[in-house]
Order: sequence, then C-alpha cells, then structure tokens
Amino acid sequence: MAKKKKRTNNQTAKQTESTSQNQPTNTKSADAMSGPDSNANAVERPWLPWLLLVLTVAGIYFNQLTGYSLIDPGETINSESARQMLLLKNYFAPYCNYQIDSHSFVLPIWLVALSYQLSAPGALTARLPFAIVAALLVFSTYLTTKRLVDRESALTAALMTVSAPLLLVSTKTDTTSLSFALCLDLALYATALAIFACVKHIWLLLWIALALAILCRGPVALAIYAIALSLFFVATKVKLTQLKYWLMRLAPAQGITLLILCTLPVFYFAGPTYLKALGQYPNYTGFYLPGSAK
Repeated sequence: MAKKKKRTNNQTAKQTESTSQNQPTNTKSADAMSGPDSNANAVERPWLPWLLLVLTVAGIYFNQLTGYSLIDPGETINSESARQMLLLKNYFAPYCNYQIDSHSFVLPIWLVALSYQLSAPGALTARLPFAIVAALLVFSTYLTTKRLVDRESALTAALMTVSAPLLLVSTKTDTTSLSFALCLDLALYATALAIFACVKHIWLLLWIALALAILCRGPVALAIYAIALSLFFVATKVKLTQLKYWLMRLAPAQGITLLILCTLPVFYFAGPTYLKALGQYPNYTGFYLPGSAK
C-alpha cells in the first residue's frame, strides 16, 4: 500500500510538473492567437475621419444648392455684382446697379464670377463657391488641430465647426463674412503651425491669407489679426527672447512685401473712383466691422 501511495504521489508530481512546464507555452500561444486580433482592432484608419467630415459637409452645405431661387440679399448682392463685373469687364471694382459700389470688396465677387465663367449663371453657380469656402474652413480646422494636438481632438473641432449654426446661415445670408472668416482663420492657423509645429514655408499661407482677407473686408483684417496675436502673447506670458524667435518664424519682412504685392495692384486697378467713394463713405469704419457688411 505504501509503494502504491508513493507511485501515485510521484505520478501526480510529474503531471503537475509537466503542466507547469506547458503553461508558459500555452500562454504564449494564447497571446499569439489574441495578438493579431487586438492589433487588428487597434489599426488606425486615417480615412474614417475624412469620410465622416466629407459626408457631413456634403449633407449640410452642398445640399439643396438649387432647391430655391436667390432671394436673400446676402446672396443676391454678390451674385448680381459678379454678373455686372463680367458684363462691364472691370474685374477690380465691385458694382451695384452698374455703379461702383463702395460698400463692397472684390474677393467674394471674384469667387462668384469665377463660378459663372465655369458654368452658366444661376443659383448653383452662385452658391457653390461659398459651400466650398465652408468646406475649406472645416477641413483646415481638422488638419491644423491634428498637426498640433491629435486626431481625436481634430475630429471634435471639425465637427463643432461644421455644425455651427452661424456658419450654415452665413453661407446663405452673409457670404462676405464667411469668406473673411476663412481667410482670417487660415492666417491664424498658419501662425500656429509656424510657431508650434515649425512647418517650413507656412508663412506664405499666412500672408497670402491676410492679403485675401484685406480684399474681402479691408484693412480691418490686419487689426483683428494683430489683436488676436497680441492677446495670445499676453495670455501665455511669453518671454521677450522667445517672442522674437516666434515673430521671426512668421517672416515679417518677406510677408509684408508679399502682402503689398497681392493687395496694392488690386486697389490701384480699381481706379480712383472706387477709392474716392470708399474714403467718402459716411459709415467708413462701420462696414469694416465683422457682420456689418454684406
């Protein structure tokens, strides 16, 4: 009986030993089986945010472009000015009722005129440029936030932008402010990318965007940009040496030259009549303020 007991104990010990020896192998094999599945679940799909944003933008801003006629003054003023610009073949001065309009700037009218050149004038060609402007605003928000923060934050910021009621309303009622917002946002995004991401040659986008903002709403673009940048510097309590380094990354000398080259010829070819009317407009400062010009 004692021998049988001893044999049984030996067999149990051997089985335990073999089990303990096989256990790491089984664990490894289990890890090997579960590894590909977990990795497959963790694979990033960079096209998913783009698909979501494209579908959202298409559904909100490119829907019903021809569903109804142009009835809002915010749409008709630029669409009619573009038609008269092409008819009179003066591409630098905005017109209203075939008279030079000192209340307007040329960039939003250029967008509609270009659309008219590509196709026949109508509700679709008048609205399509500003639907594209809204889409560019959303996509630039996503790309900038993704570069500076992460993809999840970028998607959240882009969805917040695309779902903003004021942005949707501006595509139909205040296309000038919409175009101005895109240009000014691109300038601020380029500034952030130049300072924090050290993106090369992004200063070109900064100053071109500022030039387009001037052509869209006037010199107030420079004032708003300078105020926003100053408030940021004050809030971050940046040191003077660091501030100088940041400003140098914006290439101010080359940028101001580029700004002048992009804007001065447009105002020059607009003619003295437009400039004189612009200077004599009784509410000269009022229509420069955001939301005060159509």
